[in-house]
Amino acid sequence: MSGLSHSFNTFRLGIRYAKLLKEGDIVVLIDKSKMIAFAYARVDRVIVGGLKEMAEQYAVDNHNQKEVPDGAPERLMENMKKRYGPHLINDTKKVTVIYLTII
Repeated sequence: MSGLSHSFNTFRLGIRYAKLLKEGDIVVLIDKSKMIAFAYARVDRVIVGGLKEMAEQYAVDNHNQKEVPDGAPERLMENMKKRYGPHLINDTKKVTVIYLTII
């Protein structure tokens, strides 16, 4: 799994995770392709905002973007559109950015 060293973030559509998680919580990281747990992580920060604004501020720390930070906001937004569909994603759509540290 790339980009998972030290601190990193993950973007989630909507605000559900902002209601579920708080700083200091411990979560299990799962490899969805293999359906296995591979690490535990501590929640360091939870931020909610519009997709474009959050991507511009935080995409460089995203686990899928850390290896190539140039153009990270645009790639992250494009990946979100592919994952959820352009009918659900727009610049102001609320997302939750979760900062994690592997423990």
